[in-house]
Amino acid sequence: MKRKIYIQILGVLSCLAVVVLHTNGCFWDFSYERYWLTANLIENLCYFAVPIFFMISGATLMDYRKRYSTEEFFKKRFWKTVVPFLIWSVVGIVWMYFNYGEHPAGILDAIQAIGTTKYVYIYWFFPALFSVYLAMPLLSCVPEKMRKRVFAYAIAAYFIVEALLPLIFELLKLPFNSDFCMPAVAGYLVYTLLGYWISHYELSKKVRIWIYVLAVCGLLIQLLGTQVLSLHAGEIVTTFKGYKNVPCILYSVGVFTFFRNLKNEKVLRVLDRITAPFSKMTFGIYLIHWYFIQTIIKYQIFPVTSIWYRILGSIGIFLLSAGIVKILQMIPVIKRAIPS
Repeated sequence: MKRKIYIQILGVLSCLAVVVLHTNGCFWDFSYERYWLTANLIENLCYFAVPIFFMISGATLMDYRKRYSTEEFFKKRFWKTVVPFLIWSVVGIVWMYFNYGEHPAGILDAIQAIGTTKYVYIYWFFPALFSVYLAMPLLSCVPEKMRKRVFAYAIAAYFIVEALLPLIFELLKLPFNSDFCMPAVAGYLVYTLLGYWISHYELSKKVRIWIYVLAVCGLLIQLLGTQVLSLHAGEIVTTFKGYKNVPCILYSVGVFTFFRNLKNEKVLRVLDRITAPFSKMTFGIYLIHWYFIQTIIKYQIFPVTSIWYRILGSIGIFLLSAGIVKILQMIPVIKRAIPS
């Protein structure tokens, strides 16, 4: 029961964090004004959201063979993610046409626009997720008795050659040979393995404390490093940013580990009651919240640099999106586009 609760909590929390990240989009418009400092803080606090989604996939789907065949696995992923992605990408094209007059030049251009998420940029997450799904049948073939060591090796190798060394070389202003990599855990697959590993194996209190210390360090490095370098350069410097960078990996692992090992039953019950109503809406909220944010920007309903908009407004957009998703999921023809 506990495992189900913490996965639910992480899913809803990450969904809210994604909405906050996109509502806080003014972060990417660098400024010496005070709003950018708060935007940098919000950006970094919520940066765990996307990695956590990949980690949840690893925690919940790696053992799919115990429940159904690989053919059924792909069928479920197709109807749950691919179909909604295609439908809402088309909706995005239509929305951009009626609001900005932008549209593809033809069928091939439309296909390219969907594949590159040209019109709804936040859908970049889907191709990355599909790549993880393609790798899942291979990873799931690793015998359970060998997974602890095999996955730990893959995670460690990835962290060193794909995250740590490139960051060190960049800080030293030295070129790094990108051919030196860990292809077996390419892309966001490392988070899938991390999610499985943390969810299935117990960590000692000492190890957890080290994880939390490193998580705080990762958060502070990304927060302060981005702030100092950007203020000095007069533009956003992404040396310490990136979902596959050291600071984000450390921070995201800390967040996942914390909720995985949360043992206070009273706190868990409270969080369960708060997140349960949204547990089957997170995917739908992700799909549609962008349209509300873009409408606010287009018609200047709220000043997008306002701290009240970026905090309370993001919560409002989350709740509004949840309400719309709840209604759409009750309509037989439409609910296929927003699966629970």
